[in-house]
Amino acid sequence: MVGIGHHPVEDPGLQKADDLRGGLHEAPPGGVDAIGELPEPAEAAVPDESEGGELDDGSVHAAKISRPLPRSDPALAWPPAGHHLPRMTTRREFVQALAAGTLAAPVLHSLDPLIAASAGRLSRIGVQLYTVRESMRTDVEGTLARVRQIGYKEVEFAGYFGKTATEIKTALRKHGLTSPAAHVGLDALTTKLGETLEAASEVGHRWLVLPWIDQDDRPPEGIDRIAGLLNLAGDRAAGYGIRVAYHNHDFDLHPWADGTVPLARLLSRLEPSHCDVELDLYWVTKGGSEPRTWFERFPGRFPMVHVKDAGPAPDFAMHDVGAGAMDWKSIFALRRKAGIQHYFIEHDTPAEPWASITASYRYLSRLEI
Repeated sequence: MVGIGHHPVEDPGLQKADDLRGGLHEAPPGGVDAIGELPEPAEAAVPDESEGGELDDGSVHAAKISRPLPRSDPALAWPPAGHHLPRMTTRREFVQALAAGTLAAPVLHSLDPLIAASAGRLSRIGVQLYTVRESMRTDVEGTLARVRQIGYKEVEFAGYFGKTATEIKTALRKHGLTSPAAHVGLDALTTKLGETLEAASEVGHRWLVLPWIDQDDRPPEGIDRIAGLLNLAGDRAAGYGIRVAYHNHDFDLHPWADGTVPLARLLSRLEPSHCDVELDLYWVTKGGSEPRTWFERFPGRFPMVHVKDAGPAPDFAMHDVGAGAMDWKSIFALRRKAGIQHYFIEHDTPAEPWASITASYRYLSRLEI
C-alpha cells in the first residue's frame, strides 16, 4: 500500500507510513527464499495455466508466474514452533481520518463458511480505499457510492478523511457496504488504543491492521518489540470482538544474515488467539517468495489478503489483477488452508484509480477456482 506525504512517489511504502503515523486520522513497499531445509510440500509444483494472451474482456495479460514450491523458503525457515515473546506491541494522516470494527475473526477452527467451497468463484471481494485516496480526500460518500456501483460490497479503510466513525458507519449503510478492516498507525494500537477501539466498534471493523514497520524496528529485536505490542493490542481488542493484524511488504521477506525471515519471525511470535497477518500477495512475490509456501507453513493465519498483480521478474512491476503474471488459480486453490475470508484489491500507484479497481474487480469476480 502507498500513502501520501512528503516522500517521493517512487517509495509508496514510506509515503503510506508517513500518512498513517497519526493514529486514527489520515498512512508502504517493499528476498531470498534459500533458507533452511523444508519438508516436502503437498504440491511440489503447479503447472502454468496460461501462456499469456487475451482475456475474455479483451485485455492482454502476461504468462502466469507458476513456480515450484521451493525446498528452501523463508516461510518455512523460521523458527521453533510455539516460541512467543512475553507480551509487549505505524500508515498516518490516512488513518488520521480513520477509526476501526467489531466482532473478532473466529480463530482457525471456526473460519467463515464462505471459504469452505473447494471450487467456484471467490466471495467477499473488497477494495482497499487507499487506491482511490484522492477521491476520498474530496468526497468520501461519493467515493463509497461509486465503489458500490462497480460491484464491491466490502471496503478497507486507510483513513476517515475528517469524518467521524458515526458518519462513516452511516455512509457505509446507505450504500450497502461493510468494512471488515482498517489500516491504522502504531500509535493507534498503543497510546491511542482506547479511542481506536471505540471508533472501530462504531464502524463495525473486525480487524485493525498495522500496515508497515518502520526501518528502526526491522532488525530482530524490533520485530520482537512489534510482536509484543500487537499481542498487547490484540488482547485488549478481544474485549471488543476485534482482532489485530499486520500487513507485509517485500522488506519483510528479506532474510537477515542468519537466514531468518522477518515475517516468519513475526508470525511465530504473534498470538493466534487474537492476532493475524493480512498477507499482501504482490509484496510476497516481489520479495522473492511464493504465497502458497506461506499458506502451507502457517495454515489459517491469513484471514485477509491484498490482491494486486505482478509482472515477470526481475522487475515485478505492479499491475491490475489479471493483467500481470501471477497464477491466481494456483494461489487461491489453497485459500481454505490459508484461512482467507476477505480479498482486498489494491494498486499502490495506478495511472487511473477508478479504471484500475474496475478492471481488477471484473477479473477477480469472474475467476473460477
